[in-house]
Amino acid sequence: MRLALVQPSRWHRDGHANLAAAHEAIGRQGPGGDPLVVVLPELIGGDLADADYVAHLRQIAVSAEAWVVGGSHHRRTGRSISNCGAVVDPHGEVVARYAKATPFGSERTDGVEPGPPGVTVRIAGCHVAVLICADAWFAEHLLALEPSPDLVIVTSFSVTRRDPAAARRLWHHLAVSRAYEFGAYVAVADWRAGARYRGVRAAGASGLAEPEPHRLGDHFSSAGDADVWVRDLDLARLREHRRDRAALGLFRGVL
Repeated sequence: MRLALVQPSRWHRDGHANLAAAHEAIGRQGPGGDPLVVVLPELIGGDLADADYVAHLRQIAVSAEAWVVGGSHHRRTGRSISNCGAVVDPHGEVVARYAKATPFGSERTDGVEPGPPGVTVRIAGCHVAVLICADAWFAEHLLALEPSPDLVIVTSFSVTRRDPAAARRLWHHLAVSRAYEFGAYVAVADWRAGARYRGVRAAGASGLAEPEPHRLGDHFSSAGDADVWVRDLDLARLREHRRDRAALGLFRGVL
């Protein structure tokens, strides 16, 4: 499986602009591999109506021949607002929906309501869990998902009032902890460092955590400044890691 994390450098309230820029960046990346999973960051859809948001995801999925984990958008239903997203398959079909259970920062004063956290989808035999940003800080959201995931995707807008470098390190520590705890890859798809949401900076935490890296100590690989960062997942190595952990009594999921 090949993972492509899209990390834009500038956020617009107009989700059309964000998603068009992401589509262009993915197109510049060229052929990706089979299966390819494209991951967009939180709120890339801005305040788009759901039909417009999903239409963009479908266009990206079909043109890239990829699965798309569509970040999120603020969806209005009557007077209700939720932070939610969708997973689209390479044929352009919506196969799953997910929402944010932990509205954060200005979302709390804007009336964004909690939704059901996380979803698990099956992609080429791999169980993929999707969480939105702050939900990843609460392990119970992952514990509630069945079956245990092979890959955890966190779509994020890591806005921080702290030093972005310090916040970025916290995100990387979290991803590594979850990777080892759940015996899974953990991918964080974030906005690039310096991107701003309502004037608050993003930490730029995109990258991948591995429970069993090829070189000891390299448990997290950062996406750096790439528009689209691509990484292959070694699922056979992951399963071997799980068998080893299970033999020691440290893994309780599905081998």
